[in-house]
Amino acid sequence: MEQSLRLSSKGKLPSNKQKNKEEKLAIEKAYFLGGFTILEFFNNREQKQIIFLPIFARYVKGEFAKYATSQQFRKFIVHNGNIYWGKTKM
Repeated sequence: MEQSLRLSSKGKLPSNKQKNKEEKLAIEKAYFLGGFTILEFFNNREQKQIIFLPIFARYVKGEFAKYATSQQFRKFIVHNGNIYWGKTKM
């Protein structure tokens, strides 16, 4: 069975009416900067440098812990507006 690690933000979801009016925020491209830092470019023309080390230290466990190493961390992909580690079903 193929699995992937996907990190998403938790929070209140907008209602269906709001979804129709607002464009869904999506990652268009991302670049590994070093360590556990990725520069992400979003579809609203914003960019953010994100340090994933605190997130990985707290939430990534079990079989996905291998992505908490620098060599494996850099093997992410951007697909459908999200960032993934591991094999994904495309």
